Amino acid sequence: MDELRENSVDIDKTTLSRYINEILVRQEEVYGEMAIQLNPEDLPCVFTNVNVINIGRAMAYLTLVYLMNISEDAKREAVRLVAVVLKDMNITRVE
Repeated sequence: MDELRENSVDIDKTTLSRYINEILVRQEEVYGEMAIQLNPEDLPCVFTNVNVINIGRAMAYLTLVYLMNISEDAKREAVRLVAVVLKDMNITRVE
């Protein structure tokens, strides 16, 4: 959350959690497998290949990052990549 705020991304923790939880309700097994098998050093490559150009792709990427067992520094760097894209998007709250 701090990385998003520092990059002027207007999303609150509740909304972010709801987006991630909604993805996990539908695809938890797939994301869990990716989180286990993916090398944390490959996250920038995943970000590029996902082509994060909209809120859905951003949340998909953040869901993967959320599930990965990586250092806080690695998570911050992964979120920083998304923050650059998200700061120019209109993110509405999930009710």
